[in-house]
Amino acid sequence: AGAGAGAGVEAEAAGPGAADGGGAGAAQNRGWISVRKSLHQPVVSVVIESDVEGGLQATLLAFLEGLAAAGLLPALDASAMVRYLASQGVDASHLVPEDAAPGDAGA
Repeated sequence: AGAGAGAGVEAEAAGPGAADGGGAGAAQNRGWISVRKSLHQPVVSVVIESDVEGGLQATLLAFLEGLAAAGLLPALDASAMVRYLASQGVDASHLVPEDAAPGDAGA
């Protein structure tokens, strides 16, 4: 049995200050994201690293928005990621379906 075809998700993230067009506070997000599925469990492992302040949050938000744009977010339980963003002061409420129960973001 082979692996199923995966959908590509493009995500672009910029560090703090990028939204205002740059300036001294702008920082390009330099980092990476690794997503892999478990061979034996119905889980996906996501690892994100960045070497700029706020880069991890920006990358995670862009990743989730990319999944949402591709129509893949409703099939995943992204609640832990959305809760993490909220704990860091990042509003990701637009990623939570209107009819989702509290703590059930992205499911």
